[in-house]
Amino acid sequence: MEERKNNEPAVEVNQTVRKYSEKPIRDAKANQTVLLLMSFMDIPLTLALLMQFTAKDVSYGKAAIVPIAITLLGTLVSWGIYVKDKSKEALRYVMLGSFLIGWGYMMLTEKSVLACTYIFPIMFALILYYDRKLEKRAFGGIMLFMVLRGVSLAVTGSLIGDDLTLVSVCTGIVVTLSYHITARAAKDFDHDTIWSIKDEQARQNMMMEDIIRISEAVTSEVGYTDSLVENLRNSSQVVHNSIQEISVSTQITAESVQEQTQMTSQIKDAIEETAENARIMVEAAEASARMAEESMDMMNQMRAGAETIGETNSHVAESMSQLQDKAKEVEQITEVIFEISSQTNLLALNASIESARAGEAGRGFAVVAEQIRELSEQTRKSTEQIAGIVKELNTNAQDAVDIVGVSIEASKKQNEMIENTAGGFMAIRDNVETLTQRIGDIDSKINHLVHSNDKIIESISQLSATSQQVSASASEAEERSQQNQMEAQEAKKLLNSVQEIVQGFAKYQN
Repeated sequence: MEERKNNEPAVEVNQTVRKYSEKPIRDAKANQTVLLLMSFMDIPLTLALLMQFTAKDVSYGKAAIVPIAITLLGTLVSWGIYVKDKSKEALRYVMLGSFLIGWGYMMLTEKSVLACTYIFPIMFALILYYDRKLEKRAFGGIMLFMVLRGVSLAVTGSLIGDDLTLVSVCTGIVVTLSYHITARAAKDFDHDTIWSIKDEQARQNMMMEDIIRISEAVTSEVGYTDSLVENLRNSSQVVHNSIQEISVSTQITAESVQEQTQMTSQIKDAIEETAENARIMVEAAEASARMAEESMDMMNQMRAGAETIGETNSHVAESMSQLQDKAKEVEQITEVIFEISSQTNLLALNASIESARAGEAGRGFAVVAEQIRELSEQTRKSTEQIAGIVKELNTNAQDAVDIVGVSIEASKKQNEMIENTAGGFMAIRDNVETLTQRIGDIDSKINHLVHSNDKIIESISQLSATSQQVSASASEAEERSQQNQMEAQEAKKLLNSVQEIVQGFAKYQN
């Protein structure tokens, strides 16, 4: 037999197999059976009467008219009562009385040894009524006519010397007595069996009441656990959103790092261009004073380059400041994640306690709660790592800001030198040696800028690596957060399934 699936309704019992459980229906069926039996037994009596008349045994035919008339009249009256009310209780007494009177008359007037057996079918059919009073009356009437027949035969002398007649009378008495004893024993057996069934039904009702009470308690606990799972799912959603914000911030940081890399490349190009201009200026100063005007143009280009360097350094400083702000925002977000993971760990611990209280029904959820707690602990550790990385990132950004400040200061000095050099170009013919010395100083400053720019590039590379680590950690945390949400959703489905199964017991109540 296939097991019934979860939440599948129980198969309805076919009520037609118990249609005789109602007493009126049983009485109607018993009346119909006995009435049909009487009608069928009237047929051979009537045929026997006709055969006697045909055989010109008029005396026997006249003697048989009375019992046949009584039984036929009783049958017709019984059919009339049956048509009006099929389950009428008085019908059984009408049928028994008419048949018993007709049979009794035949017992007292008929000498046939088979007369005793004519009552047996009706007597056995009375078992259908399960009526002890009716059976006792039938037994008394049958035994009375049996005894009267025996006395009558004894008085007339037919009983003595006729073994078959004696045997028929004794057999009729024994059969009637056996029927009465057997019917009474059967009634006692049925009575004890019915009460045993009622006792078993009472025990089953008590068991069902206990099951319903337990199911109500389970329903209450499932509802509470369901609320805990819902809170856990909401917390996981908050963590998921926070991690997404971290991912966005990390992406912005990466873009800023890329922009800073481009800026440092521009600074390097500008420095190289400035060095080239300085070399040209030295060559122009040593070659000829006639190149003074050309040198002035070059100095203007140097001034523009210096301004570009100043602006670039300003942008770098501003970007570094923004990087520090973003690092602080990431640090705040990691603190929020740490608090959420701590709350999630506490909720998982509470869920484990509640599932332990629930016993066997909460064992599956205890495993889920333990997994959630482990994931929350891993999230907390990852958050601490992220916080450490962010602090290191903030420190590196501050170092980069300091370096850019030095670069800006150097750029200002470079501008001053260029201005002084431009002023000195008015007397370039007289001060070529001084100009060469100044250009040497500029070259030294440019070398210093190259060294500073290399440090900035190194810091930006470290910042880029840190951003990649933060992005990877955020992605891993996001995957774990999504896994927590999926597990919480699965736990909610399991709780709903348990609740539906428990609610299935409600139909057995009352």
